[in-house]
Amino acid sequence: MGLGVLTAKGCLACHSVDGKPKVGPTLKALYGKEQQVLVAGNPKTVTVDDAYIRRAITRPMDQVVRGYPPAMPQTPLTEQELNEVVRYIKSL
Repeated sequence: MGLGVLTAKGCLACHSVDGKPKVGPTLKALYGKEQQVLVAGNPKTVTVDDAYIRRAITRPMDQVVRGYPPAMPQTPLTEQELNEVVRYIKSL
């Protein structure tokens, strides 16, 4: 179901699920990983968890992954869609 949401919303145009580099970071093995992000231009290390994924989707400019352009659009998802996407990313 999460893969269907990612496909329908166009997320896979920039994010891969197989580890291959694209415009945005891969979603493969992302959950639980320490990620370098920029918060208001300042570097910070965060751990990718449910809250991080939700924030990355709903407020993508709050924490931009270091090394990637600040190009992710806000993507409106229902609560159910967000849950499905988080569950799917955890399974990768």
